[in-house]
Amino acid sequence: MNLRMGKRLMFTVLIGALLTPQSLQAAKADTSAKGAQNSGSPGAVSVQKYDLEKRYTYKTDRFTISLPSSWEKKLTAQESKDAVVFYYTSSNNTLKREFLFSVEWIAKEHWGVWQKNGFFKELGRTEQVVYALHKPSESPFASAMKGADYKETQKMLKQLDTVLGFKLLDPVSPHPSKELILTDAGQAAELYLFGLQHRNASIQYAAFSKEMKKRMLKPFESLNWVTGVSSPWITGWKINKQTSVDSTHQTIEVTLNTATSAGPDKPVRLTISLALEGGKQWVVDNVKIEGALPRSGLTNNGAVSPQSFTVEDARKLALQAVSHYWYMNSGGTYKNGGAIKEFSIKGKGDHYRWMGNDLDTKAKLSAYLQEVYTKERVERFLSSQLASGNLAEKDGRLAQPNADGGSILDWANAKIELTGESKNHKTFRYIVPAGGSDKKTMNIGFSYVEGSGWRIDEDIREIR
Repeated sequence: MNLRMGKRLMFTVLIGALLTPQSLQAAKADTSAKGAQNSGSPGAVSVQKYDLEKRYTYKTDRFTISLPSSWEKKLTAQESKDAVVFYYTSSNNTLKREFLFSVEWIAKEHWGVWQKNGFFKELGRTEQVVYALHKPSESPFASAMKGADYKETQKMLKQLDTVLGFKLLDPVSPHPSKELILTDAGQAAELYLFGLQHRNASIQYAAFSKEMKKRMLKPFESLNWVTGVSSPWITGWKINKQTSVDSTHQTIEVTLNTATSAGPDKPVRLTISLALEGGKQWVVDNVKIEGALPRSGLTNNGAVSPQSFTVEDARKLALQAVSHYWYMNSGGTYKNGGAIKEFSIKGKGDHYRWMGNDLDTKAKLSAYLQEVYTKERVERFLSSQLASGNLAEKDGRLAQPNADGGSILDWANAKIELTGESKNHKTFRYIVPAGGSDKKTMNIGFSYVEGSGWRIDEDIREIR
């Protein structure tokens, strides 16, 4: 790489570093959060008749939560990647702490699923995220219903909607927002290669087209924006050939030189496709790989790798499965409202109810469950449920026994570890809190479904 290109590249990288996806999202969230708070929408939850009571505040880098000061010594807070969980700590040393409530942040596109199950209430939102209050599906200390802790937690849960104060903080972008202009195809390729060599996904992302950014956002997030491995590492690169396809498309063939502590290692060949986006900026539109390039987020054809599925992805999909199961178990959404009418089905039994409008056919219920499970598992489940009478089909419409349920399993706080994997299948062991000191251990398989992504490959009744 010549000196002129090196100077130009370093200037470009300095500008490109300002355009990390985190800073772009933060800038958007800043505007959205302010708008929510100023417009009276759920950006800031008001505290009504408890305004005059002394309060304490729990603060994260995203929001603040305020509660009556009398609650402070009764609660223990624990932060995770996407939630703050509040536990009630009993004054009785023989009792374990119990989940009281949590404030969770959920991707906006997934909010509809969580909202339906009835245990989540929106507190505020940004352009990408919904912040929600999550109450338990079963009462804390239910095994000791005559005890003081059961009565106290019941009282606190009844007051929670009224006494909880929530306020989004204005996100601060670490850098001013500037537009990055890459004026030739070689410059875009060099920027991408520089980010690849330095294992910096943010720099790589800055060189991508809009479509490539959509494809690569989730893989880069799963890699925590650090690509590559410590060994082998990229020592440099050589541009072998640059081809102009037409006035707005070029390809550049590159050899990456790699090394380990033992010396030079096998080279990796890339074919970088570039496009002129918006008539003014060159961007990387695709990357094909010949050879091994671990943790790049790419397969050898430039598609998102099916291996991009982490422990946190396994946690989120399990939580989504829990939400789907209990939403299905509750019957779905009944648009007409009013009391649910029971009826009998000959050969099946009494006390059936129609499924809600959104789940009342096999096609609708199957599509809903396939958001989480493989098609084969869904078909097997529906067949067994219809055979057992847990579902019934009448004139093409689905019905189920008029009964609901719940679970004490705390999937949000499960300990998860990867126990096996192949190209398109992974197995994780879950150790799930089950109330008090009890735990349930199970192995859950996941399969990669072409065109859909990772899906749970287990009986649908396992996760609930």
